[in-house]
Amino acid sequence: MKTTGRIFRAFSYIDLTWNSTLDSSFSYYIADSLIIEQNIIFEEANIANISKSFELNLGYDIIIEGNAKFDFVKDDDEWRIYKWRDESSTY
Repeated sequence: MKTTGRIFRAFSYIDLTWNSTLDSSFSYYIADSLIIEQNIIFEEANIANISKSFELNLGYDIIIEGNAKFDFVKDDDEWRIYKWRDESSTY
């Protein structure tokens, strides 16, 4: 996170556009046991996996397009990102 923050602070212009949701799944776990899993929004879920496409324009003709995969966990009725992966390319 610190390295990502330093990279972004190096640019004076940042424009992030989230595009379509590529995939999502929602699960409910108790301890290590999967109770139920669905591919639609599930209010009782406590684990979510979501993939989104994006375009990041950093000015100076630097444009990054790709996909971001997020893993969320729900704790005390609050969702938190506990893991994310960047699958992008620059041109």
